Amino acid sequence: MIDLSTLPVGAVLATYGDDLYRDGLPNNWYERLGLRIVYSQIHVHQRHVWPDAPRTQCDAIHSQGKIYTLDGTSGLWGSVTTPRCVIEEPRLDADWRARAFIWEGTQFYTPECWAAYEQVWNDLLGTEYDYKQLVQIKFWDWFGWAVKDPRIIEWILDPSHKRRVCSVGCMAAHYAAWQKFRAPRKSEADHFGRFFPPPNLRANGKKLYLEHVPPAFFENEPRWFKVGEQGFSH
Repeated sequence: MIDLSTLPVGAVLATYGDDLYRDGLPNNWYERLGLRIVYSQIHVHQRHVWPDAPRTQCDAIHSQGKIYTLDGTSGLWGSVTTPRCVIEEPRLDADWRARAFIWEGTQFYTPECWAAYEQVWNDLLGTEYDYKQLVQIKFWDWFGWAVKDPRIIEWILDPSHKRRVCSVGCMAAHYAAWQKFRAPRKSEADHFGRFFPPPNLRANGKKLYLEHVPPAFFENEPRWFKVGEQGFSH
């Protein structure tokens, strides 16, 4: 079983299948229907983005990011979940399938980077889960070839920009931190350093637009490394 207390701040915890709400589905029929739609659309989108990846690598359903470390506990994690974003100790049952990941650039974060990372989670706290964002992702799968600026779809469907889904919150926090630092110099002659590749950069050299980052991103892209796993047979 993954020991959450040993994971570093900045780690992303992904759960797979329907485990997160298996024992706690909302009583409201519309909310239950909404969750089922969310699950199906996340899976479809992930298999569209990574068609050659094993099914178990595209079955991630939820992701949350570690924000604080507390002595003797699992720490506090940010979770953009239904109905609202929370910061709390996470639930991780022994029989859930889960994997934990860390971005390679996290080791270079400065205090300024961590402040930006934390600020994103504080800003998200209490915001509502964005079902429309799943529709945005589906529109992008269908019509992205015809849209020069992907933000057009976002502006049409969610002009307030206030709601978010789980994996977008995790990536947004790391992206904000990335904007605050430069990678170590390659040599003394490189006086200005170079920007480290952003956390949403894919193996093909293209960045996945932040609003379209699904939970399986951390599993399938090479700059994110697995640091924990439970519930998977080998």
